[in-house]
Amino acid sequence: MALTKLATLAAAAFSLLLFLNPSTTAAAGGGANSLVTQTCKQTPNYDLCVSTITADPRAATAADVDTLALVMLDAVRTKATAAEGRIKQLMKAARSSAMRKHLGACAEIYDVIINDEIPEAVQAVRLGDPKFGEEAMNDSAAEPGSCDDEFGAGKASPLAEQNQAVRGAAAVTAAIIRLLL
Repeated sequence: MALTKLATLAAAAFSLLLFLNPSTTAAAGGGANSLVTQTCKQTPNYDLCVSTITADPRAATAADVDTLALVMLDAVRTKATAAEGRIKQLMKAARSSAMRKHLGACAEIYDVIINDEIPEAVQAVRLGDPKFGEEAMNDSAAEPGSCDDEFGAGKASPLAEQNQAVRGAAAVTAAIIRLLL
């Protein structure tokens, strides 16, 4: 009987030590961070990837790359919507028809990104057919360049910052979705 109590006490003490051991706790709780790190290492912009994903609460409990892809798709949507908002501001202030024409072309580009490409990519990830999602995000990464080009060679685009934000996020997202192939 005394031996059984001693064995039980030893097992309890061992379990407590395991629970309180920082390396065990970090390994158990660090799964999402490890997933984020390993995934982001395979993208064209590690820092952007990590900062964007970890800013989303879903990253803390993400168990798979699919979840990280969906987090990034939401980030692309947010950045594209911000670009669309900036276009509307610039359209109101535009004094020349040429500027309105250029901004109108950019508005069409962002309409396609927001209403066609992002939903296509989300559906592709959710349905387990990532090829189309990767393609949509590659297109989303390329199209802001067309918006910049609207303003002419050697001229600064008033949307350069927004275009770069969408381009970067979409390129990271495409790389993450590619991991699902």
